[in-house]
Amino acid sequence: MSLDENVVVVDYDPAWPGIFSLERRRICSTLGVSEADLEHIGSTAVPGLAAKPIVDLMLGVEAYPPGQEVVSALAGLGYECIGEAGVTGRLYFRYRVQWKRTT
Repeated sequence: MSLDENVVVVDYDPAWPGIFSLERRRICSTLGVSEADLEHIGSTAVPGLAAKPIVDLMLGVEAYPPGQEVVSALAGLGYECIGEAGVTGRLYFRYRVQWKRTT
């Protein structure tokens, strides 16, 4: 499986924080964890910064690797587990959806 993708940088989209908030609620509710455990990271988290239009999230877990129940729950939300993807000590999940701009 290749992680290489074409990179496109776009102007800042004020919808990105809202997309993060919706996804944080959905994930945290499913996993039964605090919203404080899920952070918006990467360039889309920086107001005003041009970025790849991919909202990156980072979930803190008590132990690594997370149990199969976490991986299965995220898969149930549409996330594809890519494994460590070249970074030891983290799991990478990918969710592909085209968000509709609301502004």
